[in-house]
Amino acid sequence: MADRESNRPIVLAVPGFEAANVAQAMRATFPHRAILSWPEHDADAEALVVFRPPPGIFAALPRLRLVHASGAGVDHIFRAADLPADVPVCRVIDPAPALAMARHVVHAVLHILGNHSRYAEQQRESLWKRLPPRALPASRVAVLGMGSMGQAAARALASLGLPVTGWSRTKRDLEGIATAHGMAALDGVLASADVAVVLLPMTAETEGLLDARRLALMPPGAAIVAAGRGHQVVEADLVAALDAGHLSAAHCDVFATEPLPADSPLWQHPRITITPHIASPPDSAALARSVAAALAALDAGETPPGLADRMRGY
Repeated sequence: MADRESNRPIVLAVPGFEAANVAQAMRATFPHRAILSWPEHDADAEALVVFRPPPGIFAALPRLRLVHASGAGVDHIFRAADLPADVPVCRVIDPAPALAMARHVVHAVLHILGNHSRYAEQQRESLWKRLPPRALPASRVAVLGMGSMGQAAARALASLGLPVTGWSRTKRDLEGIATAHGMAALDGVLASADVAVVLLPMTAETEGLLDARRLALMPPGAAIVAAGRGHQVVEADLVAALDAGHLSAAHCDVFATEPLPADSPLWQHPRITITPHIASPPDSAALARSVAAALAALDAGETPPGLADRMRGY
């Protein structure tokens, strides 16, 4: 067992709108520890909970035993040049964020398949006109990314009677749902998808993955739901495919630059629905549980749950 003091501080460096709830949950979970919000810190801190590491934070916290992401993504952490090589980096693995993502994805897919963007336009035009809905059993959905969130989304969509195929970089089996894996299989998955849901981690392999060539593989009238990380769907290519009429709609929650710049053409595009990276908002209680489980595993000399692989980037 590691030699440590059980009351060493935990430092939080999470976005401002989340900070208060996260701090409250952490104090409830760790009542005997100081919970500090960066830039407040203590060089003796044992754990850092962070979304995007501020410059200098690792130098200020030399005794860290754990760096824990505030959500499921760790790409911002791994991009920090001064990230200590010997400190484990963990991400949230909990049913709560996965359930939130599944709800968002189901809403986005049904919004697209039910022509609800067009009905919103018709309301502004005071136009009463019924549009032919897409038959759900004939609307094929590909979920790209079979982590905890992708699996939750795939199961939720399949429960509605939608034919779902899950795709991942490595082989994953999901009971009752067709799966495919490897880059060689991706083109075929896209070619048979009426809606592609992008829930991939951000890595060198996934950056720019859905470009003009791959978007063109999708059937005419297909749609995109982007809720994993920005940079995976090439935004200029997405706009071009929508303008050309090849794609019918997109629901985007993540973007290459966030906040999305006011002059981005995505804002005013009539076939794009935008949400401000809210698909799976951090669940403060789930985050606190995850940090506690990681520290307990380290104390026991075990691999902490949610340990991210630096080579794979997630």
